[in-house]
Amino acid sequence: MHLRTFVFLLFSLQAQGAVFGDGDHSNGVEDQRRPATPEHLKPIGTIFCDGRLRGTAIHVFTPLHKTLTSGSIIVTAAHVLYDQKTAEPFNKCVYRPENKRLTKVGFANISLHQFNPKSEDKLRQAESDIVFIRLKKRLIQPTLTFSAGNKIGRELLLIGYNSDENNISQSEDCYQFTSQNFASKKLLLHDCDANSGASGGAILDAITGGLVGVHGGTLLVNEAQSPRGGAFSGSKVDPEKLINQARKIDHRVIETLNQFFAYPAKNFQD
Repeated sequence: MHLRTFVFLLFSLQAQGAVFGDGDHSNGVEDQRRPATPEHLKPIGTIFCDGRLRGTAIHVFTPLHKTLTSGSIIVTAAHVLYDQKTAEPFNKCVYRPENKRLTKVGFANISLHQFNPKSEDKLRQAESDIVFIRLKKRLIQPTLTFSAGNKIGRELLLIGYNSDENNISQSEDCYQFTSQNFASKKLLLHDCDANSGASGGAILDAITGGLVGVHGGTLLVNEAQSPRGGAFSGSKVDPEKLINQARKIDHRVIETLNQFFAYPAKNFQD
């Protein structure tokens, strides 16, 4: 049996994300999340589907953005649009800029994507966990611009919803990792603190501010146990067993955005 086949038997993908630490609150901070600054908050929002918050989304810059007359485009993790129990897409979703309860924008179209909620290949599932959405109107929010390339700084920043505090937070002092078990050119492995609502959040290069990834969740070897019954709070970072992951922004992701901008895909149910 090839190593790659064996590894997929051990891997699983968790959407909730991990909050890292050593489990000992007496020796330092266990959770690096703080309320997002106004600058980081403005291009971010949340996704509500069938009456519940399902994840985070990013208002992204598109070609000819200044002359855009149709709806704005956001990006999120594809799994956010699916019921985790049934693997079926939700019936109705809306976007809430800056997570404002009284503001919601419906979906017009979603991009074609390769995400399969029933896939047994969890690494490949993570690699395809990204989707673009055209909204029904243009947003007045500022945008974030994709930054593609291999020169991503090691220090990162995650902007995403924090269900523990019911706000959009930024996870600071986190870093990029490499792994043999989870090796993938399409994924960015990191230890930015996150939970389920952060899926679809923005991974920024902490030095340049470039948008370098879309947070997806946690990759873990099945033997890796959560110290607190599934919440992954206080988990120790181990890039070979338990690590958070994001879909890295590469030229293929940018091509998909450009194609979707020019040729909208199927209508979204609403």
